[in-house]
Amino acid sequence: MLPYWEDQPIAVERAPTHIEAIWQRVAAAFPGKSVFIGEAGWPSAGRMREAALPSPVNQARFVREMLLLAEHALFWKRTRTLFVADTHWGSTEILFTSGHVDAGPGGNTAGDMERLDQAIARTNPRRLVFLGDLIHARGGRNPTTLALAQAWRNQHRDITMMLIRGNHDAVTGDPPESLRITCVDEPYNDPPFVYRHYPIPSRAGHTLAGHLHPAVRLTGPALNWHKFPCYLQRDTVSIMPAFGRFLRQATQMPTSTERVYVMVNGIIRGYR
Repeated sequence: MLPYWEDQPIAVERAPTHIEAIWQRVAAAFPGKSVFIGEAGWPSAGRMREAALPSPVNQARFVREMLLLAEHALFWKRTRTLFVADTHWGSTEILFTSGHVDAGPGGNTAGDMERLDQAIARTNPRRLVFLGDLIHARGGRNPTTLALAQAWRNQHRDITMMLIRGNHDAVTGDPPESLRITCVDEPYNDPPFVYRHYPIPSRAGHTLAGHLHPAVRLTGPALNWHKFPCYLQRDTVSIMPAFGRFLRQATQMPTSTERVYVMVNGIIRGYR
């Protein structure tokens, strides 16, 4: 069945129910027979008898569903879901204790939570999904960090929260139950997306992930360069920038098929 071949194109938001209706009609016409969907594509504009191509309107609808925020977050408008990756709460406190950074008690975790508050205020989400590495390490589960996390959670009681466990979470363990954050292993399917910590493609949908802490180097007029966090989009995987600060970043050399959006001083700039 090729629903995008039809003479009356179906809007992209109606495509799933439209395909189901076609399947039911065919199944009723051939009782007892198995019905398989050979191909289902994004419906196109106008009469099509060739490859399925999205119309400009449908492309715009899909793109407008996802809003990239300068706060290092991603917002899915239709479901009012906010995504962040690699918060690494408590990382600065660990570095402060070891003398590697000059930060007071509470460190930059409090600042990161304030930035997350800003993203929440901008989007008013129903759900917040952490794409792995919520707390940096066992040392991050210190009383100061956990008290900050609890106070922050109490300010957002109405938001459902979920953690896709990452490599740091495997060592640190799940957050305290009082934070009311549902913890699941990857992959977590939420069509048309698959939530992971590791940026691994999936046949079930487009992967949203973290883990890499992607960044790019930008060169200034004096040939000096600076590294900036970025959002990296591949054909089947989108990789979020690390939300936490004072984290190592992996410099990316994007290919011609990858798109990069750089976060520079609170502004999102297209890199490619």
